[in-house]
Amino acid sequence: WHVLEPETQFMDGWALDALCGHLEAVTFGDINRLLANVPPGFMKSLATDVFWPAWEWGPMNMPHLRYVTFSYSASLTERDNGRFRDLLISREYQELYGDRFKLRKIGETRVTNDRMGWKLASSVGGVGTGERGDRVLLDDPHNVKEVESDTVRDETVRWFRESMSNRLNNDAIAIVIIM
Repeated sequence: WHVLEPETQFMDGWALDALCGHLEAVTFGDINRLLANVPPGFMKSLATDVFWPAWEWGPMNMPHLRYVTFSYSASLTERDNGRFRDLLISREYQELYGDRFKLRKIGETRVTNDRMGWKLASSVGGVGTGERGDRVLLDDPHNVKEVESDTVRDETVRWFRESMSNRLNNDAIAIVIIM
């Protein structure tokens, strides 16, 4: 926490505990489809798009995992990929898990490692064709300002059914949706 939010006090709570418990269940293969509805400001993006992939790559020794991440705006997934990158290159993370993989590309759109793992940031309707991951993460598929639009909502649902849902390497891997 302190690497990414050095001036902000960490606040634990039941919603974060529940989300982390379910993400652990995904990691351990107990569930492969997760839909989590969490109020704004409860650390859902940091937990799901930043800390969880870093935990799987490092402490869980799963740096081969590939993540395709989406949101209603690419700027949100790129923000989280930047935070993910910052955590991975931090002194603390490198001291603990730097021997498990070496970073190759550390951009905001794509972070890759030498164990063939990567994390791609995209958006609803954005780049994703040809990209398949072990984890497909969808963080806030709807923009609050446009969620009442039948056209936008229908297009997001169509994209989910026709494009996002086939971004997995195989059916045994996970789709995680948080909003």
